[in-house]
Amino acid sequence: NEKFAEISGQHAQDKEAQTAIAVKSHKANSVMLEVTKAGRELRNKDLLSILYDGGELFRTGKTGTRKKPQEVKTAISLSVKAMEEWQSHIPANKEITQADIERAIHATTLYLAGNQVISTDMLFRQMNGGKDKEITPAMRKEYYDSFARLGQTWVTIDATDEQKAGYNDKKKYHGALLPCAMIIGDVTIQGKPAHDCIKIYDVSPLIAYALAKGQVSNIPIGMFNIQGVNATDENTVLIGYLTRAYASMSNPHNHIQPVITYDTLYEFLGVQGNNANTVKTRKKRIRATVRAILTAWVNGGFIKSFQELTDDNKPAKERVQAAKIRLTFYTAKELKNKLDSGQNPND
Repeated sequence: NEKFAEISGQHAQDKEAQTAIAVKSHKANSVMLEVTKAGRELRNKDLLSILYDGGELFRTGKTGTRKKPQEVKTAISLSVKAMEEWQSHIPANKEITQADIERAIHATTLYLAGNQVISTDMLFRQMNGGKDKEITPAMRKEYYDSFARLGQTWVTIDATDEQKAGYNDKKKYHGALLPCAMIIGDVTIQGKPAHDCIKIYDVSPLIAYALAKGQVSNIPIGMFNIQGVNATDENTVLIGYLTRAYASMSNPHNHIQPVITYDTLYEFLGVQGNNANTVKTRKKRIRATVRAILTAWVNGGFIKSFQELTDDNKPAKERVQAAKIRLTFYTAKELKNKLDSGQNPND
């Protein structure tokens, strides 16, 4: 990743002479999610300006004795480095978005599956659970905007304290959020002409950091196949939020209640405004989308059931706005019974 600028610059010099290339694509069976505090910092809209202006410290553990404990803190910051590869495509919005981070995770998953060259069509298919869906011109442009921001937004994770405490083997993770560049020329993927192709040079530093800490979860790709939910930026972020919640809640080593509060979700998505009716409508749409996602997970065998609740933990009735939602997971015994009966709970 540190050599990305040098490699990208050389690629820019060579692109005029680039000839047609043929690429084979490789599908991923699962999506490797990072579940780090650093990732949560990056997705926090309220911290974005701070991350660009010096960065933020966050607690990752503690060391020392019971009488004299010492906090282990990690720093994360963002900066923009204009890359020659992307000068022909400068998005109107240059700051990284929550949806960009989700796309970086999926693009890195494709890279780790053996794809050094990907197209917007491949990424769109991956983010829709591996199912063939036609990407719109507007969405294709948004994906390209994401790549331009990801390739020019550099993240620095200073894990010096973590290394001293034995939590990490590196002091620093630094580089483009997605080390990538445009491919200029004729490209065929699986024998078919492709457009808007991207060369990926390395994993995201965010993923490298998560791997070093063992804070990754492999999520079945089928969990992203949500029928009837459009691939808007908000829905992309919402699915990412819920899959991470699923990863944490289903982890037997975590003692996290399988409950998602809507207010926390609204805050994460930045639901606010002066128009009460607009806010109310958006919240209603989000709740409907959450129900659609969780219904798809029930039908796919990823969770056993879910239930919307009021603030006092009573079942939410019709015309009563739900405050939270509780997920029910299969027990180890139930999963074994399903497998023994020939059922795949993740089909």
